Amino acid sequence: MRMLILLHKNKLFRTTFWIFLLIANTLLSGLMQAQWVNDPAINNQIAEDVKNPKDIVTSENPDGGVFVVWQDKIDGSRSEIYYQHIDLNGKVSFRADGKRVSNRVFAKEKPVVSNAVNHSTVIIWKEYNRDRKGELYAQRVDKSGFLIWGESGKKAIETNGEIIEYSVATDPDGTSYLLYIEKIPAGKYSFRLRLQKMTAIGENEFPLSGEAIDSSSNQMSIPTVLATIKQEAYMLWAEYAERKNKIFVKKLLRDNSLDWDEKALELSGNKTRVLSYKAILLNSELVYAVWQTQEKEKNIFHQIFSERGGLLWDANGKQMTKMKGNNYNPQTILASDSTIITSWINENQSDRNIFVQKFWLKGKERWETGGVSYMRLNGDQFGQNLVADNQGGVIIAWFDSRQPKKKPDLYAQRINKRGELVWPRDGIPIAVNENSEKSYLSICRDQNDGVIAVFKEKRGRGAGLYSQRIFSNSIYVSEILDFSARVEGDSVKLSWKVGGKADVRFYRIEQLEWDEEGDEEWITLRTIETDVFINTGKYEYKIKPEESGTVYYRVVRVDRRGIEQVSDIARVNYIAGDTEDIFLYQNVPNPFSATTTISFYLPTKRNVRIEIYNSRVEEIKKIELTDTKVGRNNYIFQSDDLPSGVYFYRFVAGNFVDVKKMVIAK
Repeated sequence: MRMLILLHKNKLFRTTFWIFLLIANTLLSGLMQAQWVNDPAINNQIAEDVKNPKDIVTSENPDGGVFVVWQDKIDGSRSEIYYQHIDLNGKVSFRADGKRVSNRVFAKEKPVVSNAVNHSTVIIWKEYNRDRKGELYAQRVDKSGFLIWGESGKKAIETNGEIIEYSVATDPDGTSYLLYIEKIPAGKYSFRLRLQKMTAIGENEFPLSGEAIDSSSNQMSIPTVLATIKQEAYMLWAEYAERKNKIFVKKLLRDNSLDWDEKALELSGNKTRVLSYKAILLNSELVYAVWQTQEKEKNIFHQIFSERGGLLWDANGKQMTKMKGNNYNPQTILASDSTIITSWINENQSDRNIFVQKFWLKGKERWETGGVSYMRLNGDQFGQNLVADNQGGVIIAWFDSRQPKKKPDLYAQRINKRGELVWPRDGIPIAVNENSEKSYLSICRDQNDGVIAVFKEKRGRGAGLYSQRIFSNSIYVSEILDFSARVEGDSVKLSWKVGGKADVRFYRIEQLEWDEEGDEEWITLRTIETDVFINTGKYEYKIKPEESGTVYYRVVRVDRRGIEQVSDIARVNYIAGDTEDIFLYQNVPNPFSATTTISFYLPTKRNVRIEIYNSRVEEIKKIELTDTKVGRNNYIFQSDDLPSGVYFYRFVAGNFVDVKKMVIAK
């Protein structure tokens, strides 16, 4: 993962169950050995023997890879729910045709999937018994293909009414929150919002009828649940009231009681009619929501509310854009620098373009006023997906019809934290198989500033599930593999491998440095012709740094056409022989979830202090270390109940002071 490096201009801040379990009846096929391909017209097939997959959903595995879940009728009789996991190399993790989530012999449909926690994810689906009564079942699956909650899954909800819609989220402790809407045939309150909580081992905390959250004679829709690190949950839904569709929210506390005096917070205000909405956690204290409205034209509003039930912006939300025409399909993510990035479609005079904007938490626009179109291209662009990179930017994938009467292809683009394009102006093609039908696009991070895209594609008479990885440097297959740096004696050993055939001219070894203004720059240390190496598959080179401290390296491959390919960044903590200097190293890993190691070097034993600050430069923790030693020291920092976001740690040892940045990503 690329390191996040920051140097403030005033120099105050300088920061820089099983392993692939093979099931006895695994179907051995070429898919088990599949890898990413360079050709976006081919892509990587991730499931064999699918017939017509639909309702395809994905869940990003923070440890690498993607869970893929879908509904299909393989034998033509009843619908089943299947799942698969693909790793960062493009290989499926178990049987090549996917695996059923349950062996129960009833029709299953409409899967939803939670965020992945501890190498596993929770899948919810509606299942019909002999009486054709829909019930909700759940299964927890891990990346090796193991059904954690048994071969049949767990029954979560049964009802005498009709289950309309449902949502699921899992907190860091593994508790899953299932929010659903049921419609009752008779009675004053025909719509009911209810909740089920399931432990990590699949036990229901509430009866099978669920826990009552709200009820209404008005139509309810679009339930959304957000689980926090405090084992609390925010429950949102849309409700048709007073001739307008509004968004409401309630908060569930850890003891299963409702906060805010059990009242619902009206989020969208009285001036708009909501058609759809998206909501994300900014941290355990703030939630961001963006919604699409329909008046004379479609438009977009957004709002932030706090854990205390207060609206931070205008009572009716802020209007996101005042562009002419219809503005719709808002998609949003939390960027790694604790800002909000939201994208939408503007349709004006039959021209559809995707726009993007970055917002501070106070609602102020970070980029060009009104939003910037980075996909103002020929043709028609729509159906965008977003993920955050680790450097305050965003990666967008979308459907793109660049020629009249041509079926849309799939493209992607990366935008940095300043709103500048990182990849080529026209975007990078994900799937451009001519005359094929593509649908159900989703993208997940590859944990290295690139993305893995998953989609359905009909080629000829057959439909299949496919994927494609785009690396952070916009290429499909990384030619430079396993680049690393480690200290050996008084030198640093750089190592890398080259995958595939490449017409390489030379390799350029570079080191990251900063100028007096705090701007970073990559300095060339050595240019090496390829004939220097005897083994053309594995390369090694030793270099002796001039100074002690944290050193960052990368290697650049340059081919005969002058095209460059940049490796990942490698970092080492280097001490140049005996030194009387004190050094503070960048924490590892960074970003991190639960724990990270803060290392420092002391020439003499002394007391030190580590101060932790949030992104508002407010001190939130102070650590006194008295049991230190001469040489390298390691301190394990635990994030505890700190929310995701950007933090700084200030290191004090006598007169020595240094500050570095760290990112918590849960």
